[in-house]
Amino acid sequence: MKKILSLTFLAALLGAAGCSSSSPPPPIPDNPTPPPETAQVQVIHAVADAPSVTVNVGGPPPAGSELDGLEFRSVASGDFTPGTFAVTVDANPAGADDPILGVIDAGDVEFVVNTRTIIVATGVVGAIEPVLLTQDVGGPVNTGQSSVRVVHAAPDAGIVDIYATAPDGELVDPVTLDYQGESGVLTLSPGDYQIRVTPTGVPGTILFDSGTTTLVGGEDIIAVAITNTTASPAPITLLVADSTTGDFGEVQDTAVPAGDLQIVHASPDAGLVDVLADGAVLVDSADYTAVADFPDLAAGTYDIEIRPEDGDETTNVFQGDVTLDAGVTAKAIALGLVAATGEDDDERPVFDLGIYADDHRRVSTDTKFRAIHAGASIGDIDLYVVATGTDITTVDPTISGGFGASTGFLSLAPGNYDIVVTTTETVDDVDVVTEVSRINNVPLDAGGVYTAVAIDDPDNVGLLSTLSLDDPLLP
Repeated sequence: MKKILSLTFLAALLGAAGCSSSSPPPPIPDNPTPPPETAQVQVIHAVADAPSVTVNVGGPPPAGSELDGLEFRSVASGDFTPGTFAVTVDANPAGADDPILGVIDAGDVEFVVNTRTIIVATGVVGAIEPVLLTQDVGGPVNTGQSSVRVVHAAPDAGIVDIYATAPDGELVDPVTLDYQGESGVLTLSPGDYQIRVTPTGVPGTILFDSGTTTLVGGEDIIAVAITNTTASPAPITLLVADSTTGDFGEVQDTAVPAGDLQIVHASPDAGLVDVLADGAVLVDSADYTAVADFPDLAAGTYDIEIRPEDGDETTNVFQGDVTLDAGVTAKAIALGLVAATGEDDDERPVFDLGIYADDHRRVSTDTKFRAIHAGASIGDIDLYVVATGTDITTVDPTISGGFGASTGFLSLAPGNYDIVVTTTETVDDVDVVTEVSRINNVPLDAGGVYTAVAIDDPDNVGLLSTLSLDDPLLP
């Protein structure tokens, strides 16, 4: 928001300068007031199994601050009056009335003018520690060079060697870092580089490969090695932040560009089907509710065909491209009805392939739950995920949606829940609510990741049953 306001203010000044006016310009004061001196603070959330956090600097941050509700893999910055402040970090578990106070107590930290204080939250829940760094604002950036600083924040990676070379260059002169170690400020010239990480002394074993990355000069970068929570087999990824722009993002390993795809048959009238990718059979004779897993698929775009068992390309009920990015997991759910025409007077959903991206990062304090509406015979639904025993007439639905809708992953407090699906039909100006699915007393555990697909109950027309993916919903 500060950047937007600054640009808006500058535009206003330029606009005013370009306007004609009979009034003389205001006098320029002999001794203009200098801008206030500030110290910069940068906070990096690098704890893979932790919920969002709030960073307190001499007290809680104001509402809407970047330091309030900082998520894993995120970077926040702020300007503070120079001085010494008590710095603590609180965790914000899902569903908790109050945060967990003081998961990090950094003590009194001195913020110095024209200096950036960097606070990296590292570790795992129950053993979170800060890495505190300081560096001058500017430095090599002002010479057209780039300032790069590397922090090791992946607790399971051990001691590593980090190489920054020309693309495909020889692995020599590494920076060796143990967990929570940092490289100091490295000055690099603009150009193309390749970042590779190996176990210390074992250059033949690549833990991470950035591929070719370009430094344009004038960048002020901090790169934090964090635990990889994607489908890629690399143990780490790099969280990279540029302090000159405020931009940050995650750099994935390119050495093994793989993802996971799970194919689910949720079309009640499609019968036995074959699923092909680029002409090769992925799934053979899959029946309704079948689930097939394909780990470590090469990243890329696949021509997916779905056809009746023993059919040929002229009998495809679906054909389209599906793109799988490196490190991404997704569910490809065959849903809808083959018999549906798609005409305006046909309200039944036509057969299609829905793609739903996964998020398998496990949070030690939370449970993650997602519901996908694939019940072809049911229209709009209300979904309730409520504490066991709750009267759903006393609460609002957790989410409402039409066919094919997904809740996305909801972060919930661990506990036992009732999962209820209802439909509403207006009869004689009266809303009639019908319960079409219910699962009572479902344990959703801390660290769990759950996906429930609501599908047509094969034994009860007009009702839904639940297809459980990821962690099982019931023991």
